Amino acid sequence: MKFPWCLLILALPYACTHVETGQPQVMSNQKGQPAPAADDVEGMVRPKLGDLNSCYKAEQQNNPKAAGKVLFAFTIQKDGRTRDVRLLASTLKSPAMEGCLVERIEAWQFAPPRDGQDINVRYPFSFQP
Repeated sequence: MKFPWCLLILALPYACTHVETGQPQVMSNQKGQPAPAADDVEGMVRPKLGDLNSCYKAEQQNNPKAAGKVLFAFTIQKDGRTRDVRLLASTLKSPAMEGCLVERIEAWQFAPPRDGQDINVRYPFSFQP
């Protein structure tokens, strides 16, 4: 029997979400500069999953079986704000939820990247009931 991991970590702000992430693809914005590690970006995004889960919970009010995957591209600017948020692919079949996800990611604020450079990211998320 699969034990729900969220019951073990209830103190975390993103615990018990229905959002899972895949491995982000991270690209440097500067030629010749190495990109930050994907694990670093994942560590920045993971605490924000509750923002995306709120979109999912709202969608489930109308469609309890809502599920799907999305792929976003966005830039984390050197001041930590996001820009150029784009939905690249989606199997959600819900323009309302997709729009909500874009709005949430556009509002994200991170600590400035350590190297002071913009970070271009492609990030997959999946939503399951």
